[in-house]
Amino acid sequence: MQTRQGLAVLGVFLVFGGSFSNAAERLLCAFDSPGDLRQWEFGSGTSSIAPLPGKPDTQALHLVFDPAGQYQPGYMTWNRVQGDWNGFDVLVLDVFNPADQPLSGYVLVADQAWADKGRTYWNRHNASTTFPPGLSTWSIPVSGLFRGEAGSRNNDIPRNIDPDHIIRLDFGFGRKGQGGEVYLARLRLFKAERVPGIQAFDFGPPQQPVMPGWTPVSHASAFDAEQGFGWGPEGGQPWDGAARDTTFGTALTQDFCESRGYSFRVAVQPGRYAVLFVLENCGYWGGE
Repeated sequence: MQTRQGLAVLGVFLVFGGSFSNAAERLLCAFDSPGDLRQWEFGSGTSSIAPLPGKPDTQALHLVFDPAGQYQPGYMTWNRVQGDWNGFDVLVLDVFNPADQPLSGYVLVADQAWADKGRTYWNRHNASTTFPPGLSTWSIPVSGLFRGEAGSRNNDIPRNIDPDHIIRLDFGFGRKGQGGEVYLARLRLFKAERVPGIQAFDFGPPQQPVMPGWTPVSHASAFDAEQGFGWGPEGGQPWDGAARDTTFGTALTQDFCESRGYSFRVAVQPGRYAVLFVLENCGYWGGE
């Protein structure tokens, strides 16, 4: 594989027979009983159990906003954290927005290292998203939990949140002073595994959020015969800083590596393969 200068590769997907993935889930909280609600402290908003709109057989958390809330008008902290997320790809939450306008969401994730260094804002993970009207799935990459903010990450503790030592998880909904409501169902951890015959590569910086079931590749991933993929050796590797994470989009499309004519090599057995490249034209500014 080789691309023209100025393009960035986001992902490469090779298929040689078979289907893509097997999946494993760990249910953390179903939000379908009063006992589930007692696992959470609600900093703002009024909580109850109610049928999920459009799915009357599914019970969910119904959170009615309090416009006087200190942060978001709907805010909740998990007081029974199941803290070992190691081995999973994403944290997943089903969210139903009953309004006809988009709804903002916020997540805070912190680990033991955050507590040991004074519980500061800059050593926990802070991120936001937007939910369209109706039912959507909020997927938070376990491997991409940077500390602080996206544009100034990991400055104090130079690594992402430790997925096997999670001690705090908060969710916030709506904007300060806003009325409204939201429904939440099935907080869970998800892991995808590829079946033999498939290789899928997600390009980004060394501590990137990784698409479930895909293999991370950074600018520093030199070709290694034992692992069977990497940049070069002809032409070398992309420059330091060629791989970036904009935080916009999915775990696959939010990060990339500028290819600038470098060769990415995958060692495969002889045969016929279906190959998909995901490319974009790099802009100067993040998110462009």
